[in-house]
Amino acid sequence: MCQYLSVPTAAGRKGIIKKFKYPSEGPMKSYVMAEQRILSSIVDGNSLNTSHEQGHIEEVLASFSLLEWPDTALSFKRPNPHQEKILINGVEISLKPSALISDASGKSGACKLFFNKAPSDDRPQLRPEVARMMAALLHYYGTEHLGDVTYKASLCQVVCVRDGDIYTSTGRYKKVLEDVADACEEIALRWPTL
Repeated sequence: MCQYLSVPTAAGRKGIIKKFKYPSEGPMKSYVMAEQRILSSIVDGNSLNTSHEQGHIEEVLASFSLLEWPDTALSFKRPNPHQEKILINGVEISLKPSALISDASGKSGACKLFFNKAPSDDRPQLRPEVARMMAALLHYYGTEHLGDVTYKASLCQVVCVRDGDIYTSTGRYKKVLEDVADACEEIALRWPTL
């Protein structure tokens, strides 16, 4: 959704919708195993084993091991695997954090581990405005959808594993939510025409 919101042209947004309606049949790289190993480390306290037979997984695990994240004062737990989706203007939105965060004062948050193609000098792994939207939606989900008044914007984080960037919510998710509602309306109108 955040990628969709960041595309300025109607043709570009139409291409994203088409990609979701007609997904590629070819093999896709999965980062599920990498995410599970990282969660085992930050949630369960297990040491992070960075070796793996698949090169892309080994690469991101090695990248994660070099990050100066997470802060040792934070604790983590796994989110509900059966988390319900949010329905906005006829479109189901799935907001799935990788882990839930809490700090020593009892404040809560959520993080999303982001895996994608390796960054290049002219193209970061994740554009900052998209990452901030993702963090804002995590903040919204905890605060409004789950009704958790302890959610703190600075604990709603998107971690770009390969490039080491960490983005936090600004706490101003209402504008992002308005943009999401507009995007969902546009998606609902275009979906049947593709």
